[in-house]
Amino acid sequence: MLTYFCSFISLRKNLKSFIIVHPSWFIRTILAVTRPFISSKFSSKIQYVNTLAELREMIPMEYVHIPDSIV
Repeated sequence: MLTYFCSFISLRKNLKSFIIVHPSWFIRTILAVTRPFISSKFSSKIQYVNTLAELREMIPMEYVHIPDSIV
């Protein structure tokens, strides 16, 4: 358990952005409720993307695996 926690901390510090694609109202609500408990640095890294076209503008798609059933 300690190893998982330590790796999560190092991942969180090196994280450039946390992109949520097709966020549901439930995900948005959970993040809004937990925002007071999340550091402002981490919460500023959260980005919502509604379409794959928006995601394509943000990051190169050759690094992203999207199943054919979604595309």
